[in-house]
This record gives sequence, structure tokens and C-alpha cells, in this order.
Amino acid sequence: MLLPSPLLQSSLTSFRRPLATFCQGLLLSGGGDFAPSFYDEPPHPQLGEVQVERDQWELTLIRKAYQEGIPILGICRG
Repeated sequence: MLLPSPLLQSSLTSFRRPLATFCQGLLLSGGGDFAPSFYDEPPHPQLGEVQVERDQWELTLIRKAYQEGIPILGICRG
């Protein structure tokens, strides 16, 4: 399953079904910089493109996967 899925993206925080019912692992693809606002830092002068919606989505998925003991593989961002 490729995520974010349009079916899940709008309401991931209210999604009650355990991730483990439809995935055995979470793969986070590489990409642009992570928004520094998520770790209470000001933007660096050389900060590249950020996608706040993607960051929120991935953080929610990471938390859910961690809570359920689902393996996570993250590829470099930024």
C-alpha cells in the first residue's frame, strides 16, 4: 500500500483501525527538508523546501507504528 492514500490522508488522526491490520512495516521515503518548527528551531538560511502537511502526516504515522510495534525504515530527508 502506498501512503499517503487519499482515503486516509484527510483523517489519519481519527483513523481507529490498527496499522498492523493492513501493513507489516512502515517505509518513509526520502525527500526535502523537515520543517524546523516541529523541533522548535528557527529556519536555517540554507533551508530547502519544506512540506508541513507531509511532516505532520509522517509524524502521525511514525507515532502509530511505534505504538503498535511496527518496524519503521526511514530514508534520509533534507
